[in-house]
Amino acid sequence: MLISDEVNAIEDFEHLHVTISRIGVHPSGEENGWIEHDLDPAADLDGDGTPGIDLKPLVGQNALEIWSGNLTAGEYNKMFIYVDNVTGILAGAVETKVKLPGGKLQISKSFTISDSVVNFVYDITVVKAGESGKYILKPQIAQSGADQKFNEVAPKGKPEEPGKPEGKGKPEGVEAEELMFEGSIETIDGSTWTMTIDGETKTVDVSNAKIKGEPAVGLEAKVKGTVVDDTIVASEVEIVKAEDTTPPVISVSGVANNEQYTGPVTPIINVSDDTDAEPTVVATLNGNSFISGTVVDEVDEYELEIIATDASGNEAEATTRFTIVQGE
Repeated sequence: MLISDEVNAIEDFEHLHVTISRIGVHPSGEENGWIEHDLDPAADLDGDGTPGIDLKPLVGQNALEIWSGNLTAGEYNKMFIYVDNVTGILAGAVETKVKLPGGKLQISKSFTISDSVVNFVYDITVVKAGESGKYILKPQIAQSGADQKFNEVAPKGKPEEPGKPEGKGKPEGVEAEELMFEGSIETIDGSTWTMTIDGETKTVDVSNAKIKGEPAVGLEAKVKGTVVDDTIVASEVEIVKAEDTTPPVISVSGVANNEQYTGPVTPIINVSDDTDAEPTVVATLNGNSFISGTVVDEVDEYELEIIATDASGNEAEATTRFTIVQGE
């Protein structure tokens, strides 16, 4: 099992240390069949002199092994880790709080154990909640699994071992470094913008960028991208709108608060915001990461917690409690 970190907001940090005390895997078809292994949360897994691991060097395809062992051959469909502590150090050695929605981070991702080594990459990522200065740690299911390409990072002071997946998924050549820019939008001509950045006029190509918010002349924008021939080629753009104090609106369908059900239910989470088309949403069900639209069918008491944050840092929280009981 290896830990990696999808980029998102990690560039804001000098270090992001997490300590892990336990991992678990779940065989397919087993209702209560979790196989768990304890880890020492005080162990220095990456050899940097600090307990746990630092996610900062594990961006992109970089991954660090945290556990290896034998599992019975068969199909598995879930994986979890228990994160005991998170310590974030921003640029300038400023410590910041990173919110952890429940200590147990769980993902549903099927994989098969047979007679060969399986490398499962578990991606943990940190996201920034708009302009609030708050950060949230959560699993990144799309970048996790046994089929992920990765470059294994050896603990500091430990040489690379022969037989490790050297070059598996390793990018060819050296990629251009992505930088962060911030300024005001002066003109918009299709996918070509001009912006004033640090008092200079810059051309920004947004043809392949993920744009968060609605762009307009005069608004501020944060741009992530590379510089090619004096043009900033953007991969991500966030539009900053002033004086937004309205938090997102959260609604849940499929279950009602304090209701009982005798069969499966499908909670659907809906989040809307006046100024942010894609608010950050973190949902947990009994402390486990939850994806809207997942069927819940086990007899138990449940607490669905949702935190939604827009690009301006306005935060909304909602909790729905429901119970599934044995039918007659």
